[in-house]
Amino acid sequence: MKRLHLLTIALVVVALGGFSAYAAADTGPVTITLNSTNSTFNESGSAILTAKDSGRTSVSITVSNEPAGETQYVFFQYGTCPYNLFFDVIYPLNDLTNNKSNSIFDVPLLILLQKGPMDGGGADKGDETPPPTAGPTAMRPHHNSGPPTSFAVAIWRYTTHGKTLVSCGDRALTGHPNFLHFQ
Repeated sequence: MKRLHLLTIALVVVALGGFSAYAAADTGPVTITLNSTNSTFNESGSAILTAKDSGRTSVSITVSNEPAGETQYVFFQYGTCPYNLFFDVIYPLNDLTNNKSNSIFDVPLLILLQKGPMDGGGADKGDETPPPTAGPTAMRPHHNSGPPTSFAVAIWRYTTHGKTLVSCGDRALTGHPNFLHFQ
C-alpha cells in the first residue's frame, strides 16, 4: 500500500512538473528578425509575437525604410526566407503602413511556435484586404518539398509590374512536422 501511495505521489509530481514546463515554454514575447531581401528597398526590422489572455497572438511589426505612403502586404507563410517559402498556404496579417503593422492572430502563441499558423484564418482585419489581383490566390508554390519545418513573417510589395518580397524573417517550428494540418 505504501508503494502505491509513493507511486501516485511520484506520478502527480511528474505530471505537474511536465505541465508547468509545457505551459511556460516559449510563451513570449518572441522576436523574429526581419531581414531585407531586396537591396533596392533595404527594409528590415522585427516582428514581436506576444501571447494574449484570449488564447490569441499579438503580432507587432516595425520596419525601417518602407517607401513613404506605400502600403505593403504581410503574411505568415510556411518555409524559410527568402527562397523556400510555401505559397500554397499563406495567412494574411494587417497591412504594413508607415513602417508598422499590428495584428491579432487567432492561434495561441505556443501553438504558433510549435505548428505554425495552421488554420488560424488570418488576423482580424475588418475590411482591410489586399486587392484580388494581389492577394493569396495570386501566389503559387515553388522551391519546396516535404512538410514545413519553419514559418516566416513575409512582407510583400505589390505593383502593376508584379510582387516583390522586401523583408522576411523565419523561425523553426518546435513541434513535429507530421502534426501540421493543411486544408
